[in-house]
Amino acid sequence: MATAPREQREEPVLDGGVLRGVLIASALSVPFWVISGALVLKALVQ
Repeated sequence: MATAPREQREEPVLDGGVLRGVLIASALSVPFWVISGALVLKALVQ
């Protein structure tokens, strides 16, 4: 009985951490793809 509330408390924390990780990863990956795409376009233009 005592372990059930602890598991319920841990689940939202883990979900929030996962969501934050996904948002951070996506936010960091977008500029990376933009920069890499710009470099590829510059290479093709030259």
